[in-house]
Amino acid sequence: MTSPQATLTDASIEASTRRWVKRMVVDLGFCPFAARVLNQPGALLINIVRGSERQRLQWLLERLHELRVDQTTETVLMVMPADLAAFEDFLDFASLAEAVLESHGFSGEFQIATFHPDYCFADSSNGAVGDAANYTNRSPYPALHILREQSISDALENFADPEKIPQRNISYARNIGIEKLAQRLESCFDDDSRIAKP
Repeated sequence: MTSPQATLTDASIEASTRRWVKRMVVDLGFCPFAARVLNQPGALLINIVRGSERQRLQWLLERLHELRVDQTTETVLMVMPADLAAFEDFLDFASLAEAVLESHGFSGEFQIATFHPDYCFADSSNGAVGDAANYTNRSPYPALHILREQSISDALENFADPEKIPQRNISYARNIGIEKLAQRLESCFDDDSRIAKP
């Protein structure tokens, strides 16, 4: 899925990403504790990051150091609209990002989740593209989600059976169906809230 080129300003990219968090992640309950972060001013930062691979990795490292010092920001979305359109290239970059996390001593403090317009789980059924479950990790643009380990632990303490969340998401996405999920994701590129109900 590709957004209209005419809308590729940082402001529109951030707006599309924020709508995605609301319409896909929160409204469909793919992350049961995301609503609290979305509704808390300053808790979620969406940063549009451009540049070479080295520049993107340097940005990530600097952001991790900033998050270690600034506890007011709970989570960050690193959105990369100009690069990594190919899913395999994105996975390669995500592996490098994980290596930065580990080699600079941030493991156990932060973790990275991955999202992409063409996200496909390795064990997808119905063919790689045709499994609605992939939409649990599909986003308007390639993005890395930087999360605090402590925030995740705190949230899971108040959630019954957290280990069942991934399977619940897969089943729920398949029940909704790929057409409605594709329409909902596409709606994030504009301000039209007339989207199909799950």
